Amino acid sequence: MNYEITGSRTIFGDEVKRMREITNVLINESEKSGFEEIMIPNFEDYDLYKNHRGIDRLQMVKTIDNDGRVIVLRPDATIGITRFVSKNFPIPESPVKLFYISTIFREFKGVKKVGRDFIQGGVEFFGVPGIECEAEVIKLAISIIRNLNINNIQIGLGSAEYLSGFLSTLNLDREDEDTIMEFLEGRDLSGLIPFLESRGLSAEDIDAFIELTSMVGESKKVLPRAIELIRNEKMKSALNRLEDLSDMIREIDSKICIKLDFTLTKRFNYYTDTIFELYAGGMHVPVVSGGRYDKLAAEFGAERPAVGFGMNLSLLLDFNENNAEDIVTVAIAKGRFTDEVVRVLSEGGLDFPDYHKETRKLLFKDSENKYKLIFVKSPDVPTYVESGAADLGIVGSDILDEGDFDGYILKTTGIGKCRMSFAKLKESNIPKGSITVASKYPRIAADYLKNQGVSANLIKLNGSVELGPIVGLSDLIVDIVESGKTLKENGLEEMESFKDISSKVICNKVSFKTKQEYIEKFLELLKDI
Repeated sequence: MNYEITGSRTIFGDEVKRMREITNVLINESEKSGFEEIMIPNFEDYDLYKNHRGIDRLQMVKTIDNDGRVIVLRPDATIGITRFVSKNFPIPESPVKLFYISTIFREFKGVKKVGRDFIQGGVEFFGVPGIECEAEVIKLAISIIRNLNINNIQIGLGSAEYLSGFLSTLNLDREDEDTIMEFLEGRDLSGLIPFLESRGLSAEDIDAFIELTSMVGESKKVLPRAIELIRNEKMKSALNRLEDLSDMIREIDSKICIKLDFTLTKRFNYYTDTIFELYAGGMHVPVVSGGRYDKLAAEFGAERPAVGFGMNLSLLLDFNENNAEDIVTVAIAKGRFTDEVVRVLSEGGLDFPDYHKETRKLLFKDSENKYKLIFVKSPDVPTYVESGAADLGIVGSDILDEGDFDGYILKTTGIGKCRMSFAKLKESNIPKGSITVASKYPRIAADYLKNQGVSANLIKLNGSVELGPIVGLSDLIVDIVESGKTLKENGLEEMESFKDISSKVICNKVSFKTKQEYIEKFLELLKDI
């Protein structure tokens, strides 16, 4: 019997030695900067995380202690350390500098690995409000990465305060703001714009959001646009701090490329101002993530200034700077729109000389060796992009709606337009009460039926969905319909269409910043689709 748990990993041999090297560098550099080590417990109270968007409470590993309290394996270090500091250092203005190395019990994804937990190292600096504190923490992060012989570093800088200042000018409730943040995190204008329109926002406000999502790049390119969007002192102050911090980072290390990103948000909603990420070499996830969180301590008594970062040490085990490529890899779903995508790219001057319709090859490079196409199955496109095995992907919106894609949705194309529909056998009657529905898309079907107040038993099928009603497995099916020919040939009829489907261009979050120039060129070629 195989007792291994998917996503759990044992490290051994050379990996243990490498992990020891990584942790020793973090310890030595943190102690040289005046940080003291803290060891935090594996278990925390379940309710410690109740107010925090981004921590999926359903995915937490839970148990009940001897007192009947629900406890969880720690999914985040910052919240627990803030609780400890608030209790043991009662003066909020008192500087407290801590570092830790601990296991975090939360899912993560990398190019080669998907894990249920990972070893994280990080620092938390309490009690100092100015950007000098942020500069010191970022300097420490750079020093750690440099001492791990990682040289090709970029920094992404954003401001939660700038975004908060903008949102404060709109008549939105907290739930609406959270929804907007989710769209911004995915850079999903196709979802954001209809939502803003449904909330009655003006054309000027919607245009400002569109501008926000495109404000990514070097400061000389982005800052003038950010200044134009300023609506209040909160936004102005946040932008000034971001400019000053950028100057300080350049003084720390003039070789580092700084990219501003005004929709750089973090999955945790405790960040209040500066947010930063460090990207290294060919890694397609941030090596370091952090920011300022001045209001988190208020949950445990009183607000206190705080800034910190975390780095996934488990992913650093796989780092190899020689694997970094300047080439942009694009994953395309094999199927009805493959030829059209290649044709449009070719007409725009991006030629793939080895491609032809009858080929069985799955990888093609353009004639200038700047772009690489890989052909994969539709459900696999988001996986390739999210993990960083591909920088961009082109896939149907049905695949994205059915899954949990953590990346950017940059563009909706006109390729592969179709619809999601209910269908049944001709002349059959739908039973009253609960019905049985077969589909490749049980999540999409379930969400729609729930909103309609319909009770249904969903059956997941991976192919030949039309057979469900024919053999008596289901009363209805939910599937993609283009012409309806397949339904007719199998004695079924379309009942109701409830969702439009088309292909979207998706992007790895880190690639969007580190390969921005070539990604923008690729999107420009697709503008007429």
